[in-house]
Amino acid sequence: MTNSGNQNRYDEFVDLFSGHARRIYGYVYTMLPRWADADDVFQETSRVLWQKFGEYQSGTSFFAWARQVARYQVLFFRQQQHRSRVTFSDAFLDAVAVAAAENTERLEAEQRALAECMEKLKARERDIILSRFTPEATTRSVAARLGMTTGAVYKSLGRIQATLLKCIEEAMNEPTSGLFSAREREERE
Repeated sequence: MTNSGNQNRYDEFVDLFSGHARRIYGYVYTMLPRWADADDVFQETSRVLWQKFGEYQSGTSFFAWARQVARYQVLFFRQQQHRSRVTFSDAFLDAVAVAAAENTERLEAEQRALAECMEKLKARERDIILSRFTPEATTRSVAARLGMTTGAVYKSLGRIQATLLKCIEEAMNEPTSGLFSAREREERE
């Protein structure tokens, strides 16, 4: 492979990994009782993902592939820690892994619904809500920036949040919205 090809593959890994690292860590943490253990296994999982990235097929679900690698790393860690006072059966870990995967799919659907619902807001409404949830922003600073009273910002935020919640609930309950996975649609029918 050329240096350009190596660089492209490296860039692909960095993009995929950075986009999914928090979810991979969350997945690992669901199966281990201690943060320190989750940190160790996540670090090892990250190393193995990079080491085995040549086996990953571009265009497929990176998270699904990474989740399998993480699961094996958790199982290996558990085997190494057999003297630990708290141990879980493989069946329990499998059940947790399935639940974590389902929750991840649901969260992704909710995030897609939120993005679609944000697009449906009027520009002013989007500006208000995005301004308020910018790091270190306060309702007072948003009001000053937008030329509104603090009370008007509070009322607008309440109304916008209620609109977003209703929109998300409708999107999540509409099987034809494209927000559900094929498996979720089958379960709903």
